[in-house]
Amino acid sequence: MPSSEAILSSLTETANDWQILAIGWHVFFAALLLAIASRARLSDTCVRHLLVLPLVSVSALAWISGNPFNGTVFAALALFLVAIPRGRPARFVGYASTQYLIPGVMLVVFGWVYPHFLHARHWTAFAFAAPLGLVPCPTLSAVIGITLILDMFRPKAWSLALAATGIAYGAIGVFVLGVTLDIGLLAGAIVLAGAVARELSHRSVRASRDEHARHLPGDELIPKPLGTLTHAITIQRPPEMVWPWLAQMGAGSRGGWYSYDFLDNGRRPSAERIVPEWQPLQVGMVFPALPGSMDGFTVLGFEQEDYLVLGWRSPDGAYLVTWAFVLDDAGSNSTRLITRARGGPGYTFHGLPWWLAKPIVRLVHFVMQRRQLHGIAARAEA
Repeated sequence: MPSSEAILSSLTETANDWQILAIGWHVFFAALLLAIASRARLSDTCVRHLLVLPLVSVSALAWISGNPFNGTVFAALALFLVAIPRGRPARFVGYASTQYLIPGVMLVVFGWVYPHFLHARHWTAFAFAAPLGLVPCPTLSAVIGITLILDMFRPKAWSLALAATGIAYGAIGVFVLGVTLDIGLLAGAIVLAGAVARELSHRSVRASRDEHARHLPGDELIPKPLGTLTHAITIQRPPEMVWPWLAQMGAGSRGGWYSYDFLDNGRRPSAERIVPEWQPLQVGMVFPALPGSMDGFTVLGFEQEDYLVLGWRSPDGAYLVTWAFVLDDAGSNSTRLITRARGGPGYTFHGLPWWLAKPIVRLVHFVMQRRQLHGIAARAEA
């Protein structure tokens, strides 16, 4: 491995020999930031692909300057980021909350005027020729900064890869190469890692102890259930933006169940948009369980933007299953969506005795319910 002096010398040479390219990258980021500031309708996928380009530039210059380590790392990072599958509908980017917007702006500024390596006659040269897009730390700072500004924490693999690389290069810069100012990159990458950790906790579908214990609409319909299954998820949108996705559920002729479509929607993709004609609800209407089926979940009760209770009755009118969806305003323009399924005394699962069916039902319900909650959250947040 080359010495610290050799690495620093190579980075200094790159920063000064490729100033024209650095100016070009400043223009590139300026155009992107201008589009963001003007509220241009940029999709998160488009922005991510654009942000990979300066990483490719760092890799190419590292190979040219004889630094195969940086060349390999940044080439692998760029390939990984491009190859990440889109796990959610594309959305137009917007600004993050203040807690991420401010550090994001600071990171972009830090990367923009990165005050190292460049030999300049006057400090103003750093405003347009700092080694942005040329060497690792300022480039990672700007890319991580825009990720924070635009709340682009999903897909998680994108943010985790950037956070890990930023932490590694920030630590190497500070503790190995002695470039103390790289603590800015290190701190920013830690903020991004924290944002991902917070996002992961919000993607959990585990209900709290209080949510398990509280009475929900529909509980009174089956006072002595065979079993009760409660799950919940936090969605970063207010209840009025989540409700329409619940109102249009149902297989086939409606919006789908937002779960595994090949199992419960005849391989038809669940809706990715809100359809006005599916929004009106009335007690007694049926949400088809499968495409073409006359059977399904009956609407037993609802309060718009508050709760929806579905149920399945036996021929004699007894409730076999109730399925409640409750929207709690969680503050900060977010919603806690709580679901509860209850099985009545007459419920059976493929004729199996309940002691044998119970663990199977719990597993199947968890898999499908988790997918549904994630599907609703992704659509509402898009």
